Amino acid sequence: MEDIKVVSEQADKDLADRVLSEQTPLPPEIDSVAMEFRNDSSGDPAIFLSFRIREHSRLDKEAIARLSQYLTSVSLELLQKGISRFPYVSLDEAA
Repeated sequence: MEDIKVVSEQADKDLADRVLSEQTPLPPEIDSVAMEFRNDSSGDPAIFLSFRIREHSRLDKEAIARLSQYLTSVSLELLQKGISRFPYVSLDEAA
């Protein structure tokens, strides 16, 4: 019988918080990060990290490329550290 590893949402939140704190400071265009736990479109557990863009930020091609690289590094770091659910990262406009 295969062992089933059950990881709590809190454990994944703690890991995500730790990775984000290691990736500080946030890029200057990022105001905040929202974290949501829910199933993805295929029904698998996922963590959605929404990086909110600071109001009035100018996003030229260079800034977008830098932010994209940053989001990729956060996602890869979460996967490498063994997060139990797939991390989806996105940039969102300020509310």
